[in-house]
Amino acid sequence: MYGRLYDAALAVPERAGLRELRREVLAGLRGRVLELGVGTGLNFPLYPPELDELVGVDPDESMLGRARERARGAPFPVRLVVAAAEDLPFEAGSFDAAAATLAMCTVPAPERALREARRVLRPGGELRLLEHVRADRIGRLQELATPVWKRVAGGCHLDRETLKYVREAGFEVERVERRLGGVLLSVFARS
Repeated sequence: MYGRLYDAALAVPERAGLRELRREVLAGLRGRVLELGVGTGLNFPLYPPELDELVGVDPDESMLGRARERARGAPFPVRLVVAAAEDLPFEAGSFDAAAATLAMCTVPAPERALREARRVLRPGGELRLLEHVRADRIGRLQELATPVWKRVAGGCHLDRETLKYVREAGFEVERVERRLGGVLLSVFARS
């Protein structure tokens, strides 16, 4: 049920440019890729078609149900796993890249999730994120709205400091792009 609501809620932002921002973040990824918070699989058509494999994790079975439908049309193998980003069931160094788009806001412990992502990446592996984050200008407003917002938006926190968590997890940040007045952040980093 929530999977269908999620897709509907994103329809307008997708058409307004969110889809293209996600495509830019995922461009050029290669090899075996882990997607944290794969959700309903909206990113599948945005990945480069030559991926060796995409492994998507999400703790929400209703979201993965929709992702399974979308995976059938992917030009690369897709494996979906019910798992929390904070406790990944994969061996260390088993992925070439990890990606997340609009997922770190709902992860209960994003710091732990990013440490886990670094653990499962091979040395020098890529991390790509597109996340909405706490913005300097409206940060206080985001903090005030978060308690109500997370109840109606699947646990989404509007005021996360994701870039700080990426650095604390030990990633080397190569590039950061702030969008929409700093509310959206694209992060390109390496383990």
